Amino acid sequence: MGVDLKDLLDELRKELRPTDEEVARGLETYEFLKDLIHSKLRLDVDFKVSLEGSFAKGTALKGDLDLDVFILIDKEDLSKEWIEENVIRRLYPDLKKYEAHIKYAAHPYITLRVNNIDVDVVPAYWAKTPAEAKTAVDRTPFHTRFVNSRLTSELRDEVRLLKKFFKGIGVYGAEIKVEGFSGYLTELLTIKYGDFLSVLKAMTQWVEGQVVVVEGTHNVEILRKLFLNAPLIVPDPVDPYRNVASAVSRRSLTIAVLASHRFLEKPSKIFFKPPRMKLSVDRINDILNGTNREVMCLIYEFKPDLSPDIMWGELKKISRKLLNALKMNNFNIIDVGLWSDEKSHAVITFDVDLSSVRQAYVVRVGPSKLCNGSINFLSKYVSRESTKALWISYDGVIKALTRKRYTDPKDFLMSLDKERYLESKDLRLVMISKDLNEVLNALSFREDFIEWVSVFVVKTPAWMMLNTNPPP
Repeated sequence: MGVDLKDLLDELRKELRPTDEEVARGLETYEFLKDLIHSKLRLDVDFKVSLEGSFAKGTALKGDLDLDVFILIDKEDLSKEWIEENVIRRLYPDLKKYEAHIKYAAHPYITLRVNNIDVDVVPAYWAKTPAEAKTAVDRTPFHTRFVNSRLTSELRDEVRLLKKFFKGIGVYGAEIKVEGFSGYLTELLTIKYGDFLSVLKAMTQWVEGQVVVVEGTHNVEILRKLFLNAPLIVPDPVDPYRNVASAVSRRSLTIAVLASHRFLEKPSKIFFKPPRMKLSVDRINDILNGTNREVMCLIYEFKPDLSPDIMWGELKKISRKLLNALKMNNFNIIDVGLWSDEKSHAVITFDVDLSSVRQAYVVRVGPSKLCNGSINFLSKYVSRESTKALWISYDGVIKALTRKRYTDPKDFLMSLDKERYLESKDLRLVMISKDLNEVLNALSFREDFIEWVSVFVVKTPAWMMLNTNPPP
């Protein structure tokens, strides 16, 4: 018997609302930090402390509260150096005892944990209008005001449903790690369509390059030219020249659209609360062997004060370079995945098709039409020792059968220039390994990595497997 959709959503609405105790604790924490900031900062310019983010908008999820405490500074030439000298250094000594860390993004900011709540203390320019905002962070107060002017208590329940749905399918968050739907975007979609189910129904009709206008009128073709190649375009009601959905990748958009289809067909709590997966190394290896695959992991170290966005950006850049290099050398890479504890270690994992590893020879193909490139191709391969055959195929294209220089992807990666391909400014390569036990040992058998690699190897998310046979 199928799940009753109304009962399911009513139950989730209740489960996702923060408790009165959580709300009180959040407000108490904000007031404490506000008083501390006012007592410690002695600036020669005006400033004010304000509460922003999901807590300020009443859209935070139960058990997942965090606070964005902004210090809005009325200084036209606000710089990173000025903020670090006049704000960060003056506040940090009193915040150290709250697990404080200094992070760097558009401006330096401080992360801490107070009363079991994660807090970001964020200095920003005090813009009087959205047009005066110098960075994305400076626009945040205007987003808070806009959302609060549109949301009712009922709509806030719908926002929480959509947030939890996006979290459950792995596409919630605009940070570089996820490249998905931000909290603000989630709120705007709810305002646009009116409730959770209406958002999902709308998403089932989305295509790449979809334009969603929350309020007012816009020329769709002009928006597509303005935000060229963006998978999803949602002009900011606060600043129409900004795409709120700029972070959303093709992958995140595809997941959101397909999961919406699937939920409307097969409603289930699994979309909101997917089961945890933790397989043994033996079971993971059985799955890999049964599908003619292997995983190859590159483990990196970095300093603990590195901004997560910078770390993920560098990790993704390295993974793209290595993926292209592996493909150019005829290794068939089924998938690539990234993991990090965001404190000291990160891992790039390649899912390798073993049939391409065992292949000792490859066919190189010349230009599809006769041209000077055909002559160049002949000259290139005719004298190579690795060339075993050179011929004109039945369709008139010159081809060469050549011996692969590397048949092991690990050997190939280890042959690459470390500085150019394998490392970055902040990421230092520790090891390359195809032995999961060795990888786990290097990571001190972290539970979260074991769960991550289990999901990476199995591949099929729980919401795709509803009422179907699970993968082998």
